[in-house]
Amino acid sequence: MRKNKGFTLIELLVVIAIIAILAAILFPVFAKARESARSTTCLSNIKQLGLALQMYMGDNDQLFPIAWQEYANSVGDVNGELYNGHTGPWNEATYDYAVTCSYRVQLEPYVKSGSLFRCPSDTGSAWGTSKTGWAIGQRFTSYHYRFWYTLNTLPAYPNGVAGPKLAYGESWLKDPSRTYAFHELVPFHDARIPPGVPAAYAGWCWYPDCKMNYAFADGHAKAYPLSKIELSASWFDAPWNKYGFDYHWPRKPFPAGEWWNTSGTEGFMDLDE
Repeated sequence: MRKNKGFTLIELLVVIAIIAILAAILFPVFAKARESARSTTCLSNIKQLGLALQMYMGDNDQLFPIAWQEYANSVGDVNGELYNGHTGPWNEATYDYAVTCSYRVQLEPYVKSGSLFRCPSDTGSAWGTSKTGWAIGQRFTSYHYRFWYTLNTLPAYPNGVAGPKLAYGESWLKDPSRTYAFHELVPFHDARIPPGVPAAYAGWCWYPDCKMNYAFADGHAKAYPLSKIELSASWFDAPWNKYGFDYHWPRKPFPAGEWWNTSGTEGFMDLDE
């Protein structure tokens, strides 16, 4: 009489070990493929914002969106970082300001869905097309609007000269296709942090070849390595200057005698290509 032969303990352990090895090999592959898909969606989102910017400018004498300076100062957003999407509203007053005057509110008439303002890999932003979709303590976007486009909200330029209190326009740019208008707040899909970065700066320091998505002032979008498009933070001797980057200012240096109030300067551009 034949007896059915089952797995021995050794055979079962071998099968489990093989499954574990395959899982260890495949899971990172699946995760990378998923992040690649999210990066593609993110690039599509930011491109739509770039096109929305073009439509906004077409309706506003080719001028960039700008913060309402008096209101911004009254709620403590003197440097425009809330308006630009760098930070989220921290109280009811700044919340009302964000849902009334932020760059997102200015561009929403030109987009189909408020979800375009959120990168699928960003867990720190709220989104929605109405005030109920926003939240105190959360950013209203994953995409930072270019800081120096709203420079006239500052009391003075970085060199101490009082600003002209005007909106910048496309005519100020020598080449809009080489000057970005929006970027991911952080490289959500490629945030590789170098060793030795102080803990206080670990969320803002990345390898120079980390890629981030950008939308340019002419409406096109593309991913670039940080070192190719960003200003090195070493320009102001920051504690993180070994690996840090500053996306507020253009990367190219200004020619002698030119500054932020010099229209058409080469120094406004971010790319050499």
